[in-house]
Amino acid sequence: MRNSIFQLYPYQCFFGIGCLILFSILSSPELQIGEWKPEEESQTLIISQNWPGKTASQLEESLIKPWEMMLKSVGGYREIKSTSEFGSVTLYLNLIKGYSKEELLQSVRNLYLLNQNKFPREIHFPRFRYDSDSESNFILLKRNSNSQKNSLRHLESKIKDLTWVNQYEYIPEFQSEIQIEIKPNVVFDPKYPSITEIFHYLQNQVATIQYDPRVGRFFLNEFPRQKENWEKVSVPLQNKGVVLLSQIATIQLKRITGKNQTRINGSGFESILIHTTSVIQQMLLLSELESLLEQFPDWHIVFSNHEELILNIKGYLFFYILIEILFVLYFGIVRNHWFFVFVNIISYFTLFVLITFLFSKAKIPLGDPSFVFLILIRYPLTFISLRVLFVKGKQIIFFLFVFGFGIYLKFFPNSVIGILLLLILSLFFYPLVQDLLVWMCNQKKECLRMSQSTKTPVVYRILINQKQANLNYLKFLTIFVFFIILILSFRQVFTLIPTTSNSGSIQMAKLEFPTYVTESERNRITKQVEETILNKNWTNLLVVKLKNFRSDFYMKFNENVAIRDFSRLPTEMGYFHFTKENGSIQTYTLRFTNPNPVLLEESVLKLLPWLKSQKQIEEVVLGFQPSIEGLGFQTNSSERVMMDWGMDPSIKEMNFILHENVASKMVGNGKLIDVKLKVPLKMSMDEFKKHPFHFGSGYLTFVEFLRNYNPKKILGKIYHKDVEISMEIFVKGDEINWDKIHHGISQLLSKEDTRFVEQYEASDEEPKYRIVYLMVLVMTLILRKKYVTKYFCLFAVMVFIWKTQNIMFTRDYLQFSLLLFLIVFFQITVPLKKQNQIYFSLPYIGLFIGSFLYPWGGGNYLFQTITIFLLYGFFVLKWNHFLELFRTRS
Repeated sequence: MRNSIFQLYPYQCFFGIGCLILFSILSSPELQIGEWKPEEESQTLIISQNWPGKTASQLEESLIKPWEMMLKSVGGYREIKSTSEFGSVTLYLNLIKGYSKEELLQSVRNLYLLNQNKFPREIHFPRFRYDSDSESNFILLKRNSNSQKNSLRHLESKIKDLTWVNQYEYIPEFQSEIQIEIKPNVVFDPKYPSITEIFHYLQNQVATIQYDPRVGRFFLNEFPRQKENWEKVSVPLQNKGVVLLSQIATIQLKRITGKNQTRINGSGFESILIHTTSVIQQMLLLSELESLLEQFPDWHIVFSNHEELILNIKGYLFFYILIEILFVLYFGIVRNHWFFVFVNIISYFTLFVLITFLFSKAKIPLGDPSFVFLILIRYPLTFISLRVLFVKGKQIIFFLFVFGFGIYLKFFPNSVIGILLLLILSLFFYPLVQDLLVWMCNQKKECLRMSQSTKTPVVYRILINQKQANLNYLKFLTIFVFFIILILSFRQVFTLIPTTSNSGSIQMAKLEFPTYVTESERNRITKQVEETILNKNWTNLLVVKLKNFRSDFYMKFNENVAIRDFSRLPTEMGYFHFTKENGSIQTYTLRFTNPNPVLLEESVLKLLPWLKSQKQIEEVVLGFQPSIEGLGFQTNSSERVMMDWGMDPSIKEMNFILHENVASKMVGNGKLIDVKLKVPLKMSMDEFKKHPFHFGSGYLTFVEFLRNYNPKKILGKIYHKDVEISMEIFVKGDEINWDKIHHGISQLLSKEDTRFVEQYEASDEEPKYRIVYLMVLVMTLILRKKYVTKYFCLFAVMVFIWKTQNIMFTRDYLQFSLLLFLIVFFQITVPLKKQNQIYFSLPYIGLFIGSFLYPWGGGNYLFQTITIFLLYGFFVLKWNHFLELFRTRS
């Protein structure tokens, strides 16, 4: 039937294979390499808006409430959070999965424009941006020297012209800013302009049209380009002349530490961050960058977040080429089967091309297990035949049906689908291409069988030791010890484990923060954790990348360092965990709500001593900034009218005195830098009451007699979640008795308006699975009534190897799944008499030795896999030999 298909549709088959190869090559850059990420990363729309000089309470009434009322008419988000702090508000909208980002952004923006009259006039226009939790693919470049031989702009233009660059970011080691520091005597001297007047004049100094009363003309202000230009700025004196800014202030160009720096081993540096959309594009870009940086010797590649995976892929490519060379030498030169060699090499290449096409279109990633699987099946794939597949077709269909049902019930992870798809394509597509090539070349197919093409392996003959025909004391003791180990290991296969592992030298961890933690606090805690890791000498390479609401840590562990060592880091409000396995103390969030934020804070603070006294709780951290003692005042309205004040002008004046303010911008070295206005004046609360002001009227005003003061708690931040004013506590510990905690909290809050709303883990835990389900599924495919005892022994060996893998290497679900699917492949394709011998054939022994001696980076995963593969073959061989001896004795 197969021949009839090729004879009836020869050109169609050839055209189909050709188109497949072409489309696969074109779609290869879209191929995803790495771990399976089936879930779409959560997207958050961030809306930030500034209103300088306003407290959190003022912003709560004037900005947050109008925003929340307005957003009730918008769909597309599942949760809304907001924070108010001095001078700015931020809202966070978590998108519903599958909802269009552009549609939500457009709806919110248009709604704001239609309701702009509900907001104060002095506020700045809001900024909209999206933030994602996804892990980006990036390459980090570091500058070795400050040599100006090669221009940075020239390098930037070269990098941006490269094909695979998705995003480019230059991060300076230091940033510059102009600091205009008002002299203290100016604040109290009424002949000089007020601080408010100076600030507004500096604001109008940038590219604006201004009227000069001295000459009676309008002119265009020039954009200052040097520090000296600011010293020559003339500030008017109540229309009675002007004074140079240098006479009333000191002007300095200062270097400050750059924001959002990427640090290595605690040190910041001048760097370039280049993002790509996939790992394979990162590989291609790395090769382009290496050749480009030869022209720029003061820059070099210091880190890429997938460098270990890239090294592994290069190792797999090396071993594949080596296998093909040996294949040509043996079957071509030694045995003179050149057509057989040609057909198999082309068939394997076509198979890989098909895999590339299907995996890129289905967005299934190719990871370490997939590449190792393709290498390990290369040898038996040579002898595969479609005839065998048709014989075992019912078993394969039943296996696929049960597997699909298990995926639906979540007994198996989706990440196993990739290995299963490789198995199916290898079984059916490879022999199909072989037959097509044979027919196209009008040649007779060389049906080389494994039994005819290979001799009994030497290692197999040594291990089987056929001269011993009777059981002795040592064999009985071996079986007894094995059963004891098996009983102790059986519990391991029922343990819930994540599909990812900690294999490999580069580990990634995240330090995540709630949205209401300030940038300065996030930077302080990140630096604190970073210094702790370096002081403990847990790693010689630590790369820290700062993001909006988290910090990413990349590190290479030193010897005898494990993830559990990181469970006692000083993370405070942060949640530190590794992406491949949760090795930290579990962190829980307790949220409370009350319409009155002051009463809410008092209630939450009362809970802290009781929570800290509980034995299971190791640490309790406040999730908010405690309020501070402040002053509230109200200016007498009649006095304001008498003084012709619409609003008390001292409020704005005091704001500019107490806080740094960005007054303008300036271009420096091709970048916009801040121009900050500062007043070096510190005062106590009593001095604040007695502080005089001048508002450009030529005399001092003592506002103490115009105000009524009263003590007031000042909230640093006000946090909303789903429109409710909320405060949170972080509780860290394992095996906490939550029934007892909930009961105690309800008792303590029984007489107050504060409500305990919810408790949740600080981060969603990765799904976990039991490996025993996959073992049972594999046994259903290979089980035969005639060999029940034999296959029971196979299952026992699987359990033992799972335990051995956990002890020798690391607990890796996908790596063991790879071994199980290899067993399925051998059961289908390898003759029964050869199944015990194939594990110790020359290709696999050679791979074991080659991966052990592989001199370059990478190859660890292949060595671990081939080791447990050979261990499985060894124990299966011994068990089958024992069973044969039992039969002959009986």
